[in-house]
Amino acid sequence: MVLCFLTGMGLIFFLPFKGARSYTPDRPAKRIHEADVVLSRRLLLPGSESHKSYYRSHPEFLEADEKARKAPGLLGHNSLYFHPFALSGSNLSNSHKLPILI
Repeated sequence: MVLCFLTGMGLIFFLPFKGARSYTPDRPAKRIHEADVVLSRRLLLPGSESHKSYYRSHPEFLEADEKARKAPGLLGHNSLYFHPFALSGSNLSNSHKLPILI
């Protein structure tokens, strides 16, 4: 009885199914340049030569990016979710105690 069960389980787990072999991943329809990603554009400093040249060739992103730059950061003082003690557990003010704890 146990031998039949183990044989049946072995067949289920070790025999390949047709559906598993027929999967082929789709290729992206369009390639995306790293500079066109929002987080990369946020690193461009206004007034710099790279900022000017990028927005000269991609003016469609300028208005939205300028609006985003004026907004406070995620945990900035004027942001919606700012709390003065939100990051207090992760700061390094108690790092001098680390050798004692180890």
